[in-house]
Amino acid sequence: MKVKVSKKLYIGENAHKDHRKIIKNVKKSKLQFNVFLIIMSDDENGLVEIYPSYIFLHPHFKKTEISIVGISKGYNEAVELVKVMTEECYNECGNVNLKSYFEF
Repeated sequence: MKVKVSKKLYIGENAHKDHRKIIKNVKKSKLQFNVFLIIMSDDENGLVEIYPSYIFLHPHFKKTEISIVGISKGYNEAVELVKVMTEECYNECGNVNLKSYFEF
């Protein structure tokens, strides 16, 4: 799996200490519990999706490319990060097109 990480990566408070290790483990396809990734959606609306990191261990994703824009420990923290991303994107750009905000 090819993994791209945004330069504007949003990191949850609980994941901040381990974020480099989390990214390394995602790239190495290692199992991580309670780690959620916020990735760019493939659709043209510029939206994001939240997934538990273990979902990317499935063979289906071996030939897939993902663009990570956020990392959290826990689903609720991921939802909060998406809220913050969306608010900051709107304040900075005047819209909620996160794909252009993260420059993917």
